[in-house]
Amino acid sequence: MAQNHFQRTAWCLATWAAIGFVPLANPAIAQDDLDNLESASVSAYEQGLQALQAEDFDTARQIFTDVIATAPADPRGYIGRATALAGLDLQQDALADFKTAMDYTNSPAPEARALRAETQFQRGKMYMDMGNQFVSTALPDLQAAREVNPADLRYAYQLGKAYAIASPFSPGAGEQAEPLLTQYLEENPDDAEAHRLRGTAYAAMNKLDEAFADLDRSIELDPSDHENYTAAATVYMTQDDYQKSADLFEKAIETYEPAEEGDDLPFSQGYLTLAAVYEELGKASDDPEEQKQGYTMSVETSDKLLKLLPDRSATEPAKAAALFRKGVGQRLLEQYGPAVTSLTEAIDLNPEMGEAYFRRAICFVKMNEQGLAIRDLKDAEALLFGDARPHLWEGISHAADGNYREAIRAYNTAISFSNRYVDPYLNRAHAYFQLGEYAGAIDSFNECIRLQPENPEYYYKRGICYQNLDEMDKAVQSYISAIQFNNQYAPAYDMLIPLLEQQGRNQLAEQYRTKRAAIGEPTAAKQ
Repeated sequence: MAQNHFQRTAWCLATWAAIGFVPLANPAIAQDDLDNLESASVSAYEQGLQALQAEDFDTARQIFTDVIATAPADPRGYIGRATALAGLDLQQDALADFKTAMDYTNSPAPEARALRAETQFQRGKMYMDMGNQFVSTALPDLQAAREVNPADLRYAYQLGKAYAIASPFSPGAGEQAEPLLTQYLEENPDDAEAHRLRGTAYAAMNKLDEAFADLDRSIELDPSDHENYTAAATVYMTQDDYQKSADLFEKAIETYEPAEEGDDLPFSQGYLTLAAVYEELGKASDDPEEQKQGYTMSVETSDKLLKLLPDRSATEPAKAAALFRKGVGQRLLEQYGPAVTSLTEAIDLNPEMGEAYFRRAICFVKMNEQGLAIRDLKDAEALLFGDARPHLWEGISHAADGNYREAIRAYNTAISFSNRYVDPYLNRAHAYFQLGEYAGAIDSFNECIRLQPENPEYYYKRGICYQNLDEMDKAVQSYISAIQFNNQYAPAYDMLIPLLEQQGRNQLAEQYRTKRAAIGEPTAAKQ
């Protein structure tokens, strides 16, 4: 089992007495007076450590306040009170005490450097306890502490933890985390949290065997901690093993216990991620029944969360997210009316949810309500500024109404946001084709080929455009290119063979006819 956070705190504080007394650099204070002050504060100081160990932070704060009054030049009193204040979630007050301790240890003396490192370590750990979003704030303190004393396992562990938390988002952080956590685990091999963190670091390094070994070990050591299942589920999700990920998220939800006593909120993030995993499970399958099952499970998981969330304002963000996930699942099930209802409820709770407008617009497109779709897409474009997708779907909506010029305008805007996104080029090519502007269509198909040169469909459709421009040699070459990338692509043969015969190239046409016959598929309809 991993050590309790405040057991670690007491362990940290208990070492300060061995570091020694560091006086203020104030010539007005005599050394004998300082020694007397230190002696008078020893008993109270030890009582403060005991209060911290018992997590009695109010008592610890008062004791260390008395210690500071007795020995105002001893930075350990400020460190102790700062730690108590952090335990009371009074971080701003804690920061003031940490700053005082830093001011009092600004000396090159070994004792001062050691206490300064301890101050930075405790401050960095406070930032870590405030949440993962403060990891970047904690890192400089934790790095500085470890630089002073690289042999201290506490420093190694906390710095390794910070790097591990950052590793999914920060290149190289996994490589920095792994040796630190390995150093700690050599002395603490049964620490479940350390195994979980190192597993996360290994995953970021793409060392999956080592990652899963550590993550499995964390679950074995502490099967009651939902975070161990969540970490493993997340790694499986990144590897597209959605079934294993779903099973582990189910287990995480089952074992979840709120951090604070009396908290009646469910494991919202667990349910939301599980719903997303089921959605991906459906998308990953080629079997229509398996697809339907995955999307249905996503909707049902979202419904479970909605039923568990208490009806109060604090839960509205989670409700909006659950309604959004439900609406997406319903859309994938082609239940467009219910999907619109769910997404509308999500928007009512969170009018700034651009994704909800976007997904609702897709439902309206599918329902042939193009006017409603375009209104939603305009909202989505404003809220998701820089995102090409709403502009793509605006173009699709205009094209569905036969407004190809407006469709092309929207596709061009999508392309301006991302020239690596093939869908706007492909849809723009279709719009130009519908307008009879085959040269424009060819230019767009060429962009599709630039992005996905192995896709035979683009060469095939480009060939049709060349034929419409009476550029038969280019059409032939385009169909041949399609076949070179996929010699089973029947539509290209069906356009190429008669075109070769028209050009009097009967021998070559016969060669392609023989290859076409071997495919054994019915002739595709000409486009």
